[in-house]
Amino acid sequence: MSALRGENSLYLFLSAYVSGLLLGKAGLFFLIAALLFWLLARLSRPARFWARNLALWSLAIAVGGLRMEVQNPCRDPKHYLNQPPSELWLVACRSQSEDRPKTQRVQAEVLAVLRHVPAADSLTEKEFRANVPLGSIGSVRETGRVEERKAKDGLVWQECRGLVQLYFPKADTSLKRLQYGDRLWLRGRLDPIEGFTGSDGEFFDYGAFMAKKRIYGRMFLREGNYGTMPAGCLGLSDRLYRMAFSLRDKVAAFMNRSPLQGSELSVAQSLVLGLQGSDPVEEAYRDAGIVHVLAVSGMHLSIFAYIVLGLFRFLGHKTWQRWLRFLLVLGPVWGYSLLTGLCPSVARAACMFTFVGLGQCLGKRVPLMRSLAVSALVLLWANPDMMYDLGFLLSYLAVAGLALVNPWLMKIWRPKRRVPKLFWEMSVTSVSAQIMTFPVILSIFGTFPTYFLFANWIAVPLGNAALPIGIVVSLVSLFWEGLAFYLTYPLDWTVALMNASAAWIARWPMAVGNFSMSLLSV
Repeated sequence: MSALRGENSLYLFLSAYVSGLLLGKAGLFFLIAALLFWLLARLSRPARFWARNLALWSLAIAVGGLRMEVQNPCRDPKHYLNQPPSELWLVACRSQSEDRPKTQRVQAEVLAVLRHVPAADSLTEKEFRANVPLGSIGSVRETGRVEERKAKDGLVWQECRGLVQLYFPKADTSLKRLQYGDRLWLRGRLDPIEGFTGSDGEFFDYGAFMAKKRIYGRMFLREGNYGTMPAGCLGLSDRLYRMAFSLRDKVAAFMNRSPLQGSELSVAQSLVLGLQGSDPVEEAYRDAGIVHVLAVSGMHLSIFAYIVLGLFRFLGHKTWQRWLRFLLVLGPVWGYSLLTGLCPSVARAACMFTFVGLGQCLGKRVPLMRSLAVSALVLLWANPDMMYDLGFLLSYLAVAGLALVNPWLMKIWRPKRRVPKLFWEMSVTSVSAQIMTFPVILSIFGTFPTYFLFANWIAVPLGNAALPIGIVVSLVSLFWEGLAFYLTYPLDWTVALMNASAAWIARWPMAVGNFSMSLLSV
């Protein structure tokens, strides 16, 4: 317990906070325990030291439990789970349209519902627009409340909250133009999300999986039962996401018109923009053990930050110059993070970059593990549900492996020649990340890429070459498409070579080992 006063206090607080998130409501009991230990520390001098530390540890668990309970929809009377069934909804898009085999899927946030509808089934879109008080719609999410106003025929507009999954007809091409924050009116009833049996014959509880993302309902819509509405006054976060996704769509549209075709186009968009690629390509990368090259992560953000830092290298090392360089780089780094969708691995890297940059501006060196712990604490405080995100878990485990295992393995051999040193560093980096992540991968997927080490020797240098080219192509395409068109040729050749190497290694005998590991073993 003496470590609570040392430099390990941050790690112990983080572990206690995560324990509180897992315990949820049970974490409230530790609040009582914290009070008891605090009283014991005040009353008993011999027990003061250990009782005070136990009080702080119990308080951290209680904070985690309370933070998780705050997001519990059962505690929110305005959540749609606690509201009477409704037929008419107002929602805001929180994702772009995603193609499914028979439908188009969109994630949305419920803003409000229309109550006391005498004949909801016969209400047309024109009548809906005439009856709904649009003046109160635009400020639903910005003001945090909606004033209940009566409209024609006794309709009452009430605020409602919660995330839902919407399924639209496949043939409706207008949904491709949906942007983040767009308002939609819907007519229908929410259904609970149910599980399904996969092709392997095993049942997957899809409802429990989506519940960890705070999505509890879904709605299948037909043409005529939905429509767009004026967006109103968008909040700051909506405007930022809207602008970032608009730029991403513009770059993606340029890539679709460029010489990139087929799997090269899919991989380039995944590599640079974070868009989901085609399943056959991802399967080959997964079997080869290099799927991390496609997923936008800390490696991608580090390369981008290095490029931006190179533009401001002319600034010196004075205090005001360090701060100016940090602020000039911080905006593009977070902007690129938004452009790629701000997935957990990118959010982790952006947070770590921010903390390390602040430390350098203040003249202090921030250890990797400490910045990793602080970024985890910040992200889990902002969104505790990230704890259940596989990308978040694998990203932090991989970086922890680089911080803990990598230095130890580097001491085994210190090659002096450049080429052996390069291959040794790549091997140690890959092994360090795999050591920390392979138990989770075995538990969830039940497979392990046998030739991951050899595949990384090929894929990582190619990925490190393709990503800067792709970033330059993306930036140039926003201003000069003619020049960007010719720059896509080296990107095409590099990605094609990377695809060929992944497919080649994936065809090797016993490329994928089938294993299983229980949660206790993990």
